[in-house]
Amino acid sequence: MDKNTRNYLTVTAGYWAFTITDGAIRMLVVLYFHQLGYSPFEVAMLFLFYEVFGIITNLVGGWLGARIGLNLTMHIGMGLQVIALMMLTVPDAWLGVVYVMAAQALSGIAKDLNKMSAKATVKTLTGGGAAGESKLFKYVAVLTGSKNALKGAGFFVGAALLQGFGFRNALFILAGGLFLVMVITIALLPSGVGKLKEKAKFTQVFSNTPAINWLSAARFFLFGARDVWFVVALPVYLSAVLGWEYTAVGGFLALWVIGYGIVQAGAPALIRPSKQGQGPSGRTALLGALVLALIPAGIALALTEGPTFAWEPAPILIVGLILFGIVFAINSAVHSYLILAYADADKVALNVGFYYMANAGGRLAGTVLSGLIYQIQGLEGCLWWSTGFVLAAALLSLWLPRRPQATALKAVAPQPGQVQVDGVVEPTRRAELYAPMAGRLQACSVREGDPVHAGQRLLSIVPTADELAEHPIEAPWDGRIARLHARVEGREIAAQTLLVELFDPNSLVLRFAVDGQQAIGLGVGQSVRAQFSAAPDSLIELRITRTWPAIEPETGQRVFEAWIPPQADLAIGMKAQVRANPAISLQLPANSLDGLASPSGILAAHGSGPQAQA
Repeated sequence: MDKNTRNYLTVTAGYWAFTITDGAIRMLVVLYFHQLGYSPFEVAMLFLFYEVFGIITNLVGGWLGARIGLNLTMHIGMGLQVIALMMLTVPDAWLGVVYVMAAQALSGIAKDLNKMSAKATVKTLTGGGAAGESKLFKYVAVLTGSKNALKGAGFFVGAALLQGFGFRNALFILAGGLFLVMVITIALLPSGVGKLKEKAKFTQVFSNTPAINWLSAARFFLFGARDVWFVVALPVYLSAVLGWEYTAVGGFLALWVIGYGIVQAGAPALIRPSKQGQGPSGRTALLGALVLALIPAGIALALTEGPTFAWEPAPILIVGLILFGIVFAINSAVHSYLILAYADADKVALNVGFYYMANAGGRLAGTVLSGLIYQIQGLEGCLWWSTGFVLAAALLSLWLPRRPQATALKAVAPQPGQVQVDGVVEPTRRAELYAPMAGRLQACSVREGDPVHAGQRLLSIVPTADELAEHPIEAPWDGRIARLHARVEGREIAAQTLLVELFDPNSLVLRFAVDGQQAIGLGVGQSVRAQFSAAPDSLIELRITRTWPAIEPETGQRVFEAWIPPQADLAIGMKAQVRANPAISLQLPANSLDGLASPSGILAAHGSGPQAQA
C-alpha cells in the first residue's frame, strides 16, 4: 500500500470515529433534554453555540491548518470533543442552558476542525489531471458518504446508550473510545500535511475566487434546507405527535442518515462524467437543487391534504424522507467535490475552511428556525421553508462554472510509462516591499504588470513623525509589479505594511511534483510537455532546469522546475498538465560505480565513456 493511500485510510478512520461521537452526542442531548421538559425551541437553542462556533472555527480553522498542518488541527478537534463529552457528565443541577450551550460550543469547534482537516487532506493526497479529478470525486464521495452513514449510526448509538446505560455512562463510553482513536492516529499520520511553506495571512481565509463564493452561498441554503426540518422538528414530531419511543426515533433517523451516506458514497457511479471524463459541474448542482425542491414541497402538501384522503402521516414521512435523502445526498456529494475541484491546491485548507464556514452558517440558520418554526407553524411550515431554501441554492448555482473545473483542461489519457501531473507557474525570484515606518502614501507611480528597473521610485511615504521628510520606496532590481497593495495616495499606513510585490519575468518556471518512484529517470535537461489552461488545445515543450534534492516528507513527491521564456508571457499561478517520459534507465558517471560490490550483476559499468548505465 502506498503512503498516500495509507494516510487517506488513517484520516478516514479517525473521521469515522469522531463522526460516531458527533451523531451520538446530538441524539443524547435532543432526547435527554426533551425528557427533562425543554420545549422544542429551547432544545434548538442548546445547539446555537454549536453552530455559531462552527462558523468561526471554519473561518479560523482553514487559516490555522495552513499554518500548523491539517493533521494537527484534526487532532486538536478530537481532543476538544473528548473535553466536550466529559463536560456533560456533571450532575443535572449543573446542566443549565448556558452550561450546555458552552459544552456544545466546544463540540462545534471540535467537529468543524475535524471535518475541515479531513476533507482538505484528501485534496493533498490525489494526483493531478483527469485521473486525479476522478480519484478526487471518488475519495471525497466515500469520505463524506461514509461519514454521514456513521453519523446515522451515531444517532442510533446515542439513543441506545441513553436507554441502556443512562446519559452519563453513555458520555464516558464515547469519550474513552474517541481518546483511544486520537492516540492511534497521532502515531500513524505524518506531520505538516496541508501546511503552507509560507505563513498564511489571516486575510487569505476570505476567498477571492468567484466560483468558491457562489458555491459557498449555495451550500448555506442547501444545508439550511435540510436542518430546518430535520434537526429539531422531525424528532420532536415523531416522539410527541406520533408517540414513537426514543429508540424508534433514534433508529429511524439513524437508518435514514446511513442510507443517505451510502447514496453519497456511491454518487460517482450515479452521476455520468462529462465528455472530458471529469467530475460534476455547476450545471449538475443546479439541476440537482431543482429536483430536490420538489420533495419537501410534496411532503408538505401530502401532510396538509392527508386528512382529506385518510392518509397516515407516518408513511408520508417515511417515503418522503427516503426520496429527500437520495436526492440530497447526491447534491451534497456534488458540492463536496466542487469545492475541492475549485480550490487552489496550495491553499486548500483556506478555501475549504471558508466554504464550510458557509456550511455551518446554513446549519445554524436551519437549527434555530427548526425549533422556532415548528412551534409556530408545525412540521408543514418547516417543510415549506426547506423548499424556499433549496430554491435559493438553485438560484445561486446559476453562477457556478459550467465546466467541471474553473481551469478545466482537455483530458488526455497518459501513454504507458508516461508521467502526467499538475504544474503551476511561479517565479523563483520575487520581492515583497514593506513600509519602513508609519506614514502617508504619496506619489504612487506604478500599477500591476508595469516593468520597473533597479532603483526606480515606485511610491513614497511621508513619515507621520516628520511631515517635511519623504521616504522613497524603490525597486531593488529589474522586474515587473506582481501586486500593488497600497495605491490610494494620502492614506495612512502602519509600519511594516506590505506595499508592493515584485517578480523577475526571467525567473518564471513551471513547478510540478512527481511521486518518488515515478521521479526516477527525470532530470535536468529532459523535455516535458505542458498543456496550459489558457490554451487547452496546444502543448508547449519545456526543459527541466532544476530538480529539488530531497523527497517532500509529507507527500512522498519530488519537485521539478522547467524554465519558461519571458516572451511566453504566462501569468503567475497559471495551471498546466505536465507530461513527461522518464528515461528507461538511470545514467550514472562511470567512476561512481568503482568499488561497488555487484555480486548479482545488478550494477555494471558499460564502456569507458563518461556515462555508465545501471
